[in-house]
Amino acid sequence: MGDMASFNNSISQLKFKSYGTSDIGLMREKNEDCFAILQEERFFALADGMGGHKAGEIASKEAVSYLCQAVRELFSASQSPLTCEMLKQFIHHIFQNANSWVYHLSNSLDEYQGMGTTLSSALIFDNHLITSHIGDSRIYLLRNKQLELITTDHTSYDKCPKKNSRRKVLTQVIGSSKKVTADTRITQIQENDLFLICSDGLTDYMKENTLYDILSRETSLVTKSDELIVTAKESGSSDNITALMIEIH
Repeated sequence: MGDMASFNNSISQLKFKSYGTSDIGLMREKNEDCFAILQEERFFALADGMGGHKAGEIASKEAVSYLCQAVRELFSASQSPLTCEMLKQFIHHIFQNANSWVYHLSNSLDEYQGMGTTLSSALIFDNHLITSHIGDSRIYLLRNKQLELITTDHTSYDKCPKKNSRRKVLTQVIGSSKKVTADTRITQIQENDLFLICSDGLTDYMKENTLYDILSRETSLVTKSDELIVTAKESGSSDNITALMIEIH
């Protein structure tokens, strides 16, 4: 599935395009990734759920829904001028509230226990991109032929002696504890910037130079997204795969 949006920022007059797509992948029985694009608010969110039964799917959808509702309410109700710093604090706050909500749900029913989700978001405001994240769903910036990872994974690695390998463990996730601390930052936007928000079903199975090659091609966002999904699958991705891109003209 995909979702395309094209719109103008009334403050900056820069033009933006966005496109998101999600694929169930090769091994999973259901897709526990979730993403959303709010065109008017210029807000983007992506979550990668985890947990038994349908719990992961519920956690990701609830987290994304919570953020989107809060952002819509802010822009519709705000009577005073907003600033980047105000919005940065607001996003940081609603991440904590989203965590509290998912944590509450995870303790409300037996089948929801242990559910959680990564959560990443981006908000375009006044020639800036305000990004925030919990977990290992990443945000990249392609600028001037350089690909930069602008988030830091909340992960550690446990040794598995029997398999002679390392197992990735999330150190922060929405819904697993009463309190989390989101990493939030403000990035000034430049013309021709391309931002990618993606789940680890993509990045765990793709080298960064391959990611750069696909993103830097003179193709549409739809084509780039399709190529990312296909390449991740060809590389053996056993997870759900989601990619959400924001292109600045």
